[in-house]
Amino acid sequence: MGVPSNYQKQKMKKIAVYTSIIAGALFATGCSTTNASKLSGPASAVTTTIVATPDVEKGDKITGTVTITKILGGLITLGDTKYADGVQFTSSVNQQQQGFLASIMGDQTYARAKAAASYKACENNGADLILCPSYVMDKTDYILFSTTTCKVDGFKGVIKGIKSIETKDYLEKKYTFIKE
Repeated sequence: MGVPSNYQKQKMKKIAVYTSIIAGALFATGCSTTNASKLSGPASAVTTTIVATPDVEKGDKITGTVTITKILGGLITLGDTKYADGVQFTSSVNQQQQGFLASIMGDQTYARAKAAASYKACENNGADLILCPSYVMDKTDYILFSTTTCKVDGFKGVIKGIKSIETKDYLEKKYTFIKE
């Protein structure tokens, strides 16, 4: 290994220049999002709300259990793939149980387990909904994976019809404009 020739020096200069250009382009490139709120629609509107009272028949006690396994911190998730929809299962208590990092990263394991257990309980028992649901959550963490088991108990609810329908009109004032 001797002294580099002129050809090798020129080649190294080209590589250094190209590397600098690519590094500069990567450094200068980025993403940005702009969201601007603008007023749209009328300043006040009349809203009609329909209030329906369902006729629910209470049945026997029902239960549903599901286990969700997360491997490598959620890179791979195993468990039930059918969930009950339309019910909010998350709360600040769930976020406290999952920990701060999971709550800010959007880990919805508890909500998914509750939704899957609810679906399983309703589907296996012919229920439209679960009356007075009670959830028992059990989470076990290991080095490479974690398991979350949820058991829901409640009473079978079957919707037989609608008892009453009521409409209410509300005048909503959405924006206040002040003239000076």
